[in-house]
Parts: sequence; structure tokens; C-alpha cells
Amino acid sequence: MGPLGGSTREQVAQGRPLDKDQSSLMCMQIALIHEALMIRLGTISMILEERKGAELLHAFELAFNDWAAVFLFYSDQKQKYFARMIEEDRFSNNPFRDSASDQPNQENRELLAVLEMKGSTDTVIAFVQDVLDVMRDEIGRTTLIPRTKNHLRMQFIKLKNEFADYVDVFQTLAFPLIKAADVESEIDSGSRFLRDEEADEEDWVIEWMRRNLSQPNVQTLEALLLRN
Repeated sequence: MGPLGGSTREQVAQGRPLDKDQSSLMCMQIALIHEALMIRLGTISMILEERKGAELLHAFELAFNDWAAVFLFYSDQKQKYFARMIEEDRFSNNPFRDSASDQPNQENRELLAVLEMKGSTDTVIAFVQDVLDVMRDEIGRTTLIPRTKNHLRMQFIKLKNEFADYVDVFQTLAFPLIKAADVESEIDSGSRFLRDEEADEEDWVIEWMRRNLSQPNVQTLEALLLRN
């Protein structure tokens, strides 16, 4: 079973259409939300470099709070769907058992162990909190001294790097397991992963993605939504 993550990442980064034969619906939607989150981190970096004083804090606070809300939504969705996917004997095509011998698939179990250790969103959330802590200490001030701005920049760079590492690990290790489980046919993740069923406007994340994805990937997203 070859890794699916790299192929999907390359397609999303280049704005190429994602074929269902090459990835599950769940993988495609995760790749797109990862891409939107990465792009938005880049534009928030520009705010840190180009804005000054109270204007910087206000613009950064609005943009970062939106980013954090989307990331936390994604983290909850990933936990909900992925945890259900790996439950023992839930699927006829269980990626953690060998279909011929009905014995545990050791290779995939080892991948899962690495994924649980290095592919958790908990470490990213910790860096998000670090940024929020710096921002909270500065909100309300009319000026931002260089030392504090550098501290905010340093914490933000750490978050960007941690998130990029998380995306690489998750797509490389989790995508093959999701594909092997044929997960969307079992739990309808293809149509619901990007929708917040607890919100009054359940498509708020999709609207945020439309604003932050490249135009080719907005088209990919729209085509994907039409298939659900």
C-alpha cells in the first residue's frame, strides 16, 4: 500500500483536480482545509511584517482568531471521523486487520502508533495558545514595543512550523489508512466533514475556505461539494 498523502498534497498545491480514484472524499477535503489554513498563516505573517502599533494588534487579532476557530473545528472533526474509522471490526475493509488471515495488520498498526504520537493536533493547539497568550497580554495597548512584537513573531513562526510538520505527518500516514478503510462509504464523511452541524450557519468553514484558497482550489472545492 503506497502513501497517498504526497500525491494529494501535490495536486492541491498545484490546483489540479482531485480524482476520487486517487483519493477518498475525506482525504480531498482534509487536504483542502490544510491548504487553506497554510495559506492564511502566510497572509497573517504579512500582517506582522507590514502593520504597526494598535493597527497591527487589531488586524492580527481578527485574522488569528478566525484561523484558530477553523483549526479547532478541523481538530474536532478529525477526531470524530478518524476515531470512528479505526474502531476494531467496524468496517468490512478494516485497514488494521489482514483480510486473508483475519490477523492484526502490524504494518498499519505501527503507522497508527506513529500517527498518534506525531500526528496529534494537541501540539499545534499548545502553540495556538502560546500566541493567544501573547496577544491577550498586549490587547488594549496603543503601542507595541519591538521586543513584544518580536516575541509575538517568534511564537507565530513556531506555530507555522509546527502546523506544517503536522500536515506532513498526517497526510503521509493517515491518508493511506483512510483510503484503505473506504471511510466515506461507512460514515458519510464525504458530505459532512467540512460542515459544522452545531452552528446556525453550518457552511461557515466552507465560506472561510473560499476566501483563503487559491482560485483553482476554490474550483476544486466547489466541484467536490457538488458531488456530495
